[in-house]
Amino acid sequence: MNLDYCSEIIGKFIDGGIELYLFSLCACRETLLKRLSVRVKEKTLGLLSRSTGASEGLSRGI
Repeated sequence: MNLDYCSEIIGKFIDGGIELYLFSLCACRETLLKRLSVRVKEKTLGLLSRSTGASEGLSRGI
């Protein structure tokens, strides 16, 4: 991480009167990969159900 670059960006927000809250979440590589995998699957399934009308059929009990 380039701290100078980060400070430059954050400094502009602070100088502009914008209040910032910075958070850093920690997880092991395995946990991150599992979470990303689930997100990709959920997004893919959501796109498939919208494109095929499957979600409409399910909501009508078909």
